[in-house]
Amino acid sequence: MIINGSVKPADFPVGSAQSRAAARVMLEKRSSSDKRSLWILSSPIHRCPTVKPGEWYSSTPGEQSRTICVPVGMKLSEALPKAGGLSEDEIKYISRRKPEPLGVAAVILFEW
Repeated sequence: MIINGSVKPADFPVGSAQSRAAARVMLEKRSSSDKRSLWILSSPIHRCPTVKPGEWYSSTPGEQSRTICVPVGMKLSEALPKAGGLSEDEIKYISRRKPEPLGVAAVILFEW
C-alpha cells in the first residue's frame, strides 16, 4: 500500500527483493532526516566477548539512539560492520575519528 508516496516492506512478501528495497529506502529516509546518537561502550572480554549491538530506538522525536558494546582491544573499523545498522559511509566516518583499539571502560558518543 502506498501512503504519501512511499511503500513499506510489509507491502511485499517477506524476504522478497521488493521488501528489502522498501526497507532500504525507509532506512535511508530515516537516517537522512533524524539526528542519530551512537554510544560505544568497551568492556572486558568476560563481560563482552563479542560485539553486542542494541536496537535503534527513538529517544526523542526526530532522534535515533543506539548503544553498542565492543570488547576491549577491538577497533571500531572491525566492530561496527559486525554490529550492522550503519551505512558504509557512517562506519568510515566513525572509524576515522577513533582508529585505535578501544581501551578498558571506554565510553564514546558519536552524533550526526
